[in-house]
Amino acid sequence: MQFERDEDRSEQGNWVRPTRCGTHPLILASQQSLTQHCSLYTLLSLSLSLSRRALKLCSLLQSPKKFFFLLQFSAVHHLSFTEGMDPNVERTEPSKDTSSEVRSAISPNFTVNVVRTLEEELSPTSIDFHPASDAVLLVGTDDGTVLIWDVKAGVKLYFHHFVVWDLLVCCTTVQDLENDKKLRVSVNKVLWCDPSGSYFGVAFSQHLVHLYRRGSGGIVSVNKEIDAHDGSVNDLAFSRQKPHSSVILMLITCGDDRKIHVWNADTTALLYTFDGHSAPVCSICPYLKNEVHLLLSTSIDGKMKTWLYHKRGGGGNIDCPGVGDCKLNYNAANNRLFLCGITKDRESYFVEWDEVKRCIKRSYKGLKNPCSSTIKFNSSPNQILAAGDEHMVKFWSMDNVELLTSTDADGGLPECPSICFNRRSTLLAVCAKENKIKILEISNENLGKHECIKRSDSNEMWPNYWNVSEICEPSQCQSLQLPVHTKHMIDRLTYNHAGNCIFALALNGSLVRWMWPCGHTNLDGKANTKVSPKSFHPILRNDLKKHNRKDQASCLAVSKDDQYILSSSGAAINLFDLYLSRMMGNFKRNAPMSTCIAFHPHIDGVAALGMEDCSICIYNCFIIEDIKKLVDGHTKRVTALAFSKEYTILVSGDADARICVWDTTDWTLYKVISLESQQRVESETCIQFNKEWTHFFVAHNTHLAIYEAKKLRWVKQRVLEDPISRAVFSCDGHMIYTLLENGNIAMYNASDLEIHCKINFATFVSKDPSLTIKPVSIAAHPNKPYQFALGFTNGTVQVFEP
Repeated sequence: MQFERDEDRSEQGNWVRPTRCGTHPLILASQQSLTQHCSLYTLLSLSLSLSRRALKLCSLLQSPKKFFFLLQFSAVHHLSFTEGMDPNVERTEPSKDTSSEVRSAISPNFTVNVVRTLEEELSPTSIDFHPASDAVLLVGTDDGTVLIWDVKAGVKLYFHHFVVWDLLVCCTTVQDLENDKKLRVSVNKVLWCDPSGSYFGVAFSQHLVHLYRRGSGGIVSVNKEIDAHDGSVNDLAFSRQKPHSSVILMLITCGDDRKIHVWNADTTALLYTFDGHSAPVCSICPYLKNEVHLLLSTSIDGKMKTWLYHKRGGGGNIDCPGVGDCKLNYNAANNRLFLCGITKDRESYFVEWDEVKRCIKRSYKGLKNPCSSTIKFNSSPNQILAAGDEHMVKFWSMDNVELLTSTDADGGLPECPSICFNRRSTLLAVCAKENKIKILEISNENLGKHECIKRSDSNEMWPNYWNVSEICEPSQCQSLQLPVHTKHMIDRLTYNHAGNCIFALALNGSLVRWMWPCGHTNLDGKANTKVSPKSFHPILRNDLKKHNRKDQASCLAVSKDDQYILSSSGAAINLFDLYLSRMMGNFKRNAPMSTCIAFHPHIDGVAALGMEDCSICIYNCFIIEDIKKLVDGHTKRVTALAFSKEYTILVSGDADARICVWDTTDWTLYKVISLESQQRVESETCIQFNKEWTHFFVAHNTHLAIYEAKKLRWVKQRVLEDPISRAVFSCDGHMIYTLLENGNIAMYNASDLEIHCKINFATFVSKDPSLTIKPVSIAAHPNKPYQFALGFTNGTVQVFEP
């Protein structure tokens, strides 16, 4: 059984939604072929070109009903692998840009101010903010030194001078230079590994790449050294993929030797080599399109290539707007590509690129011409673009080519400074002259100001939110009540993974959805308390349990790509397609009642179903078929299921606080854990992993405990005064929001399980004592650690922020 960390997971948040459509033309063609007595094997070969999911059809040839059911799923996810990659396709001339007429989504009160200046001993050459901690900045310098700063406190958390770690793995050139003490290197690129930031990579100007590991408590350790290229390593990137049977973390590098290498970041084994450029490769960008991993690269001769990992050849040369060092990057949503560089006449360009037409979609104005060096740029999740140019930092809205604003950061910037946004676009780091880094605060009425502070007992960065010991008045927090569609109790509540939608399952079986639009009042399109969402009438109504309604259990789960939702209210389990807005089927109608549901994190369509008869059913929802039934673990009905993305385990809990750990490679019971509680009260058990998948919490009655996932042992536990009804992690894993049976909300620090804040439920319900209204369900926002939502007994749902 493998419990070592699998360092390659698909990048969260990068799944591209399929086009909303009716019946797919390929389905119609297939149905027509069948009516003409075409063999099933011919139809199978057609379906195999639709999607990798169709590989599972071989076992379904004897069941035409299941065959066409899965064929429809395949058609919805159809991907043309040749789109935009045929070098013989006639190129479309760039269309005239009219985007300047589009109104900017950025607030007119957008301002930038210098709030701190960090002073280095050497000149910084590359910077990158931590993907999870807003105030942690990674810095590389011109002598190869690597540093980590807490930019809010102005404290240097870590530094490491360059040294060759292992001469035996290096080429003879590096060995000779090191032995003669003539090896001089600078840092070309530093980069955190998304989304947890547990790794970071450093690319040097001579041959080497260093990998570091940042563990709990902010402790940094040397991890791996790779002799990556002959000459300078110009760029690096990370990508979590599943090329074979297991998921790995890939490190991608490019260099002056005109090659692109893909490495296993855990073992440093070379996986792929792409050799097709005729000039040094200057920039690489991995991305995900329709669940297929692709790689873009540019070279200094102005050529861009697209690569498929299972095909070693590139997709033909695509001409960039100019020659020279061209940088490219996708936006946070992974659907808009931006290029920045210079032409052969030394004219600078900053454009959005149309991947389908292979031409400029819009060209941003305001750059200095001619330009003597390559312009550095960065994009933010809040639709902001920034570039270092003309000794200033210039800003644009992604949808408007006109310059939004600019700042010289109180002077002292080089001609084209390096820049980097933090995760929430509230801070911008800028490399300045005299070995300085300036930290700029971005003020926008649409952006929150929940900064990070440094805890006194560790180097870990913790969010500064809900910093009130007790909230007893509505004025102490922000809340938004969503439009009401039912008067029945909200039994289950969840966000989608994108964070722009809330689903509520009422006790009468109604499933309601609220969605937040993206616009000038809501830049990121996420759920918040300032903008009212679009409400939908119940999108479906589940069948209810016929007998003994008091024991009815409600279940709700959203797939990892936000396309499918599984729900049950004591009877059959319904599968609903959110993109097509229609029911895809129901199952387990005559089986024991389902009590909890969890989607598999890596296998599409596979879910674990906790049952009333103490068993767990592993089920394929796409082909409507049982995979495995787990029966030897629990003695009471299963109330909690949690898959781990880092370890091949499934953790389940029952109403008697019995915790079972299952090996997902063969679905065998690995270990049984019992909470050390003096009171044995049958109640719901809650289990959830933190964002790094290294720990999970267990909440049952008055008992709250944190367990280490690798060694499956508890590290913190606490007995509370009041019983817990429901509990969830904040998305950053720093807080546990607990909903108590008396209706109060208690927030506990995950590090020590000490109480952080408490909310009296009388704050947000009616003062009328005759009305027994209290919260009964809770959900935490997947991107905003300070936000959560509550479902109430009267059918209302409210969103809360500090």
